[in-house]
Amino acid sequence: MTSNRAPYPTKVRSPRGATVTEIDWSDGAKTRHPHAILRGLCPCAKCQGHDHGIRWVEEVEQASALMLELGNIEQVGNYAVGLSWADGHSGGIYTFEYLRELGRLETWPVDRLRAYRPR
Repeated sequence: MTSNRAPYPTKVRSPRGATVTEIDWSDGAKTRHPHAILRGLCPCAKCQGHDHGIRWVEEVEQASALMLELGNIEQVGNYAVGLSWADGHSGGIYTFEYLRELGRLETWPVDRLRAYRPR
């Protein structure tokens, strides 16, 4: 019997001081997530407001190291992870589907990230 369940993380690596989080997925894929992209496309209401979809947070382009250091990663149910940043910012819930999508953006330049809109 085959499972219709979407891929999910089996291992998440983001050591203290890292600038990239690496994720191993249940289907064997591996993705790398630069913290500038995770923070720049943070889905929380504080970053995105309530009136439009997810857009690039331009203040990340001038971010301090503290703003880009992950403080904590925790699983949210069976569908997402919550990221808390070393500067105290939290509230971003990244679904597994969204993280998988962000994994393909690793090498994108900032000007392309500014125009990006998640599916």
